[in-house]
Amino acid sequence: MPETISVWKMRYTSLQVLLVAFSGIVFQLAVIEPAHAIAPNENTDVTLTIVLPPSTPIITPDSGAYTSIQTISISSAGADSIRYTVNGTDPTCETGNVYTAPFILSSSANVKAIGCDSNLNASTIASNEYTITIPNNTPSRDLGGGAMTPVYPKPITKDVVLALTFDQIEKIDDYTARVWIHLDADPKTVRGYMLSTDPTFVDTAIMNYTPWVSILVPIKPNQVVIYGRYYSTTGHTSDLVGVLVDLSKKIAPPSDIPCKTMFDPADKPSLLAWENRRRDLEKEDLIVHTEIRGDEKEFGLAFTDAQVNTMSDFIICGFSPATISFGQGERRAMVRDFMDTVHYSNISWLDIERMATGRIAVMRNLKREQTHVVFVLPIFRRIFGHDPNFKNHAENLAWSTLMYRIRFPRDLVKERGGITAFLNQYKHYPTTPLNWSTVRVMGYIK
Repeated sequence: MPETISVWKMRYTSLQVLLVAFSGIVFQLAVIEPAHAIAPNENTDVTLTIVLPPSTPIITPDSGAYTSIQTISISSAGADSIRYTVNGTDPTCETGNVYTAPFILSSSANVKAIGCDSNLNASTIASNEYTITIPNNTPSRDLGGGAMTPVYPKPITKDVVLALTFDQIEKIDDYTARVWIHLDADPKTVRGYMLSTDPTFVDTAIMNYTPWVSILVPIKPNQVVIYGRYYSTTGHTSDLVGVLVDLSKKIAPPSDIPCKTMFDPADKPSLLAWENRRRDLEKEDLIVHTEIRGDEKEFGLAFTDAQVNTMSDFIICGFSPATISFGQGERRAMVRDFMDTVHYSNISWLDIERMATGRIAVMRNLKREQTHVVFVLPIFRRIFGHDPNFKNHAENLAWSTLMYRIRFPRDLVKERGGITAFLNQYKHYPTTPLNWSTVRVMGYIK
């Protein structure tokens, strides 16, 4: 919000006053009119509230030369919004990228930012220059799907030695790619891992170690960093490791086999196991296809064969550590919830990932929300005792959880607490999707 300085009173003898400057701050000329007509030579007090523009944004880290990926944060006191550019052009209150969260710089750039209030009053522009040179200590690999460059290729802790290695990028839709990662570690020493495009691992669950994992990333911009952190059987936590994914290279089409898994061609037992598993998956795939076509009719949507194939692959296998952890039944419920609440045929798989990890989706359906308010608002009032304050993060997340049935990284203690709270409030067990969303609000948020 704009910052208001203390009141200044001035006396004048005309009908209008031109304000030029105050306390060393230069303003545009402003015409101040009194609240009533003023007789000639009449002295009248006028109270002026001076609204300062937002402060010059602070961009961190400082300008300089770096040998690793940098996470850029921007703040501006008094700003309702911040816009920025990374190509050296000047942003305005109406042009440039809208800053919503820290972002990654993987190459040299000139970052400029401007703070704006609700009336489009603008701060001065801040500018930081970054020279980023990432050492390539390990040869890049290109197996037909893209290129990976190690970002932190160093050993981790005294008893955990592992690394992230790229293997393939698979196109999910026009906006989303699925990156397959090999976690190279000794399973005897590694208990679990976290994998995310967010180096802070907010809302990222610890997964049991498995050699092959996949994660969803946006196809644009052309580069994204995937970060990993590992946990040993002896309780050690690893340093941060990561790989830079170059999405400008050729991206493979979606696999025609559900749950595509990477195997060493020389490992005959693995190939035999995969062949047996593949036959079972093909049968399961036919069943899921039939269920999806039934959902299509139930919700009045229309899916292409390619969309049904993608949904089936997701339901049977999951696309990321977070969605794999839910199980097939919960993944099908997530797809059905997206059909019901967002009600678009073109499913946003990045939003599915957000909704699997306790985050609010970008794609929304406001008309659909209006029809659901009559069901959601009484529940919210019953839990919080008042209407939602959308400026409050917890209340905004609770409202979105009820509206769009957001999930959270699994915590059985919180889930049991939510079920207990639901039973106390409603005197019956949760049975409907909205009931279970209420349980999640009570257990994970309230």
